[in-house]
Amino acid sequence: IIGGAIGMHLVGQRDMVETHAIAVDLLPSFSYHLYKETDWAKMIAARAQLEKTYPLMNSEEAREAWSVFAREHPTSRYFPLPSEECFKGFTDRPRECLTLMDDPEEDVVRVGDKSFSQSYEDIQRLIKDHSMKTRNVEKHFAERNESGIPWLFNPGVPTAFAFYSHRPTVTSMSFDQDPRERTRHNAFYYADSVSRSGGDGLVSTRSLLLPAFKWSSEFDSAVDGAKPVKILELCSQVNRKANFYDQEATIDKNEYIGIPCACEPRNGQSTTGEVCGHPTIIRDREFISYLSANILSGQAPAEPGKAAVFEMRNEELTRIQTECPQLSRSPNITDPDWLILSLAGTNEQSTA
Repeated sequence: IIGGAIGMHLVGQRDMVETHAIAVDLLPSFSYHLYKETDWAKMIAARAQLEKTYPLMNSEEAREAWSVFAREHPTSRYFPLPSEECFKGFTDRPRECLTLMDDPEEDVVRVGDKSFSQSYEDIQRLIKDHSMKTRNVEKHFAERNESGIPWLFNPGVPTAFAFYSHRPTVTSMSFDQDPRERTRHNAFYYADSVSRSGGDGLVSTRSLLLPAFKWSSEFDSAVDGAKPVKILELCSQVNRKANFYDQEATIDKNEYIGIPCACEPRNGQSTTGEVCGHPTIIRDREFISYLSANILSGQAPAEPGKAAVFEMRNEELTRIQTECPQLSRSPNITDPDWLILSLAGTNEQSTA
């Protein structure tokens, strides 16, 4: 746990699986299979396969393949093609604009001679046949599905997705035998082999981009209540902008935007990108500064009297500013009035 800094006995993990629904959140999602016949889902599968075949557009054959892809999948415009250069100075991350998504049609788990895809039926079968606490996991799995999370319902507000794509992220596992042959004896059974794709070390790019592509497509198709989406890739050099608004404090169109990050190379140096990971984003100074500049819309809350923060004294706001690392490290937050606007929320934009 926490990058290997601390560990857990299997008994503790078994108890956690029994009582915490978060264990189900770590399972593969069947969201893609719910929509696999839609254009945007077909685009995801086609792009993942094409990136493996032609990661570089350095031949006539590759350029033609990508040209056909762009014509056949209009939703491909939500992400730049590998003909553009997104990154500079990263030794372990291609400089080309690649999503590095895993193929959603491939199996995600193999146990012995049995394979499991990302479909609802296969995930359910995986839980039933190989989970340590089958009844509890099945209960949490059912509750998660009842909440509607896998269906990725449109939130009905403009949304910005910010993510890293620099860390190899596990997307499939293979076990030579049933893990329960060991776990029933309180012994861990780590996968005999794993496959990785792009991501932040914990969340794969496909997992994050799935709702982004879905909601972008719904906005373009004028689905009732759908709003535009901004895809913000940290460290990318393509289409960098000071903010993600199209007009003052409003988002009007789908768009890919590259934004600065604290872990990108400086002064012509190079880096592996290893520190551009899941735990890093919440303390990335460049990202926090970027969000700070975007959150301040200059608009006043519609009903300020209902926001509890407006009843706080300046001393309390100053204490929050001082004690919260994200706020105290941001060079733009110096005025308690600024902090009031940040904590109260001044518009309907959301950030995922």
